[in-house]
Amino acid sequence: MEGTLELPAPVEEELYRIAQEALNNALKHAAATLVTIHIRADDQGVELEVADNGIGFNPEAVSDRGGVGLVSMRERAERLDGSLTIFSASGEGTRVRITVQMDGNVPTISRSLLSSLDRSEVSQ
Repeated sequence: MEGTLELPAPVEEELYRIAQEALNNALKHAAATLVTIHIRADDQGVELEVADNGIGFNPEAVSDRGGVGLVSMRERAERLDGSLTIFSASGEGTRVRITVQMDGNVPTISRSLLSSLDRSEVSQ
C-alpha cells in the first residue's frame, strides 16, 4: 500500500476485525499455503480483500449452517453500510472482499456505529 489512509477509528476497527476473521478462517479451515491481503482506496471508497490458495468451500452451504465467523463479518460490513462478498469453490481457494463506499474522504457509514463505539472501545 502506498500513502496513508485515514479513516474514522470505528471504520478501521471493523475492517481490521473482518480481516482478522478471514485470516483465522484461512488458518483453521483452508489448509492454505499462501494468504494475501490487498487494500485499495480512492475518493469513491475502500476495498479490502483477503485471498487464500486453500481448499475452498461452498459459501452457501456454510451460511446455511450458521457459521459464526461469516455471520460476524457480514454484520460488520453492514454496520459500515458496506458489502461483503465471498468468492470460493472446492479446490479453488477463497477471496473475502469488503467494499465501503465513501463520499469524498468520509465513509458513508451508519451513524449508530459512530455513536456506539468511542476511541477507548476501539483501542482494546
